[in-house]
Amino acid sequence: MKNFIALISVELKHTLSVEVNVLNDGLFIPSMPLSEIVNIIENSQGSYDRYYLLGEIDEDTQEFTEVLEVKCSNCKASDSSFEIGCFRKITKSMESSEYASEVLGYLSRGNSYVQLGAAYVNLYPSTGVYTKVEDRPSVAICTPCYLRTDLLKIYCDYMVKYVIPHLVWSGIEACLILCGGEEEKKSIRHLLDVPNVLFFTHRNNLGEKKNLMFDYVRELGFDYATTIDSDDFVHPNTIVDLLDVASQNGMWSAIEPFYFQDIATGQSGVFEGYPGGHLLHKWGMGSARVFTRAGLGALGSSPFSSGNRCMDDSIKSRLAKMDLAVEDRLLSSEDCSSRRVHIPIGIKSATNIWKMKDYKVRAVNPSNPSINWLPPEIRLRIEGLRQPKV
Repeated sequence: MKNFIALISVELKHTLSVEVNVLNDGLFIPSMPLSEIVNIIENSQGSYDRYYLLGEIDEDTQEFTEVLEVKCSNCKASDSSFEIGCFRKITKSMESSEYASEVLGYLSRGNSYVQLGAAYVNLYPSTGVYTKVEDRPSVAICTPCYLRTDLLKIYCDYMVKYVIPHLVWSGIEACLILCGGEEEKKSIRHLLDVPNVLFFTHRNNLGEKKNLMFDYVRELGFDYATTIDSDDFVHPNTIVDLLDVASQNGMWSAIEPFYFQDIATGQSGVFEGYPGGHLLHKWGMGSARVFTRAGLGALGSSPFSSGNRCMDDSIKSRLAKMDLAVEDRLLSSEDCSSRRVHIPIGIKSATNIWKMKDYKVRAVNPSNPSINWLPPEIRLRIEGLRQPKV
């Protein structure tokens, strides 16, 4: 508990540029947010100098127990003290689980993470630490995952080793956020200590997973969010292209074509988008779709319906309300052909909701640079997953 009080004293010292002394390191936790304590001190300094005693006011006796002493640089020994009742005493044992839960409950304020300065630390059963960088644009790569753990390992290694460093060199801070169950978390445990790789533990409900990740992105104020499925591989330059399109229209962007490869059969081809007459014609793919901060706000809370299917259908009506012209939000098949944009690669397996046969694809030369761009290491590992024909 002494360390907990010390942590608050350090925060006050650096936030207010004051001297802080611990007077009581007993079982106390703050009864109001640190920002509110800071505001009280700042707003009371206008007319005269004083020093501050932060502590607990007993509800029955009104007796004040001092916990911290805060002194401003120009404070004199003759100045009067100002008492702020901003702590409360904990009666439980420090070793009890109830006590730990109460402290964590205060620190997290009901969230699944604790903020320590610029760092956001996920609480069990979720894992990971995200450190915010204020002077660079930030993108959260949101990836729901379910089973296909061998492919998930390759996906995560690709993101950590190739995509995130490329984005950082492009001037963009990137954070990989995964959401899945214990089996998926166990499969990538070698990455759980990597900075800016987060894992949120949640039951198998795709809509809820996406909503959970978007809530986190909004709370922390990321500049962009992109949803990339755990079996899709997107070139970092394509992510940058989509960020640029979303920045220009202020809301969101998507890409139309995808290159699909089927693990079981070896079949492959380019899906050039949903045909005319389809409900999703010219809306782009759900994977690799990018939202700006304003776009996330316009989506509102819980934009995805609960369940594991029809995610694009559930969000389409909210996207339509943003009223953007197709050419202002979509990297079309024509754009990818003329601009030589690297087309995302989707790996189909037995776990997919939508199989290879559900898409009309066009055969393409495997050496075409728009689809032959994976790092050799990643390509060979994916090829190693290919199952023999039955």
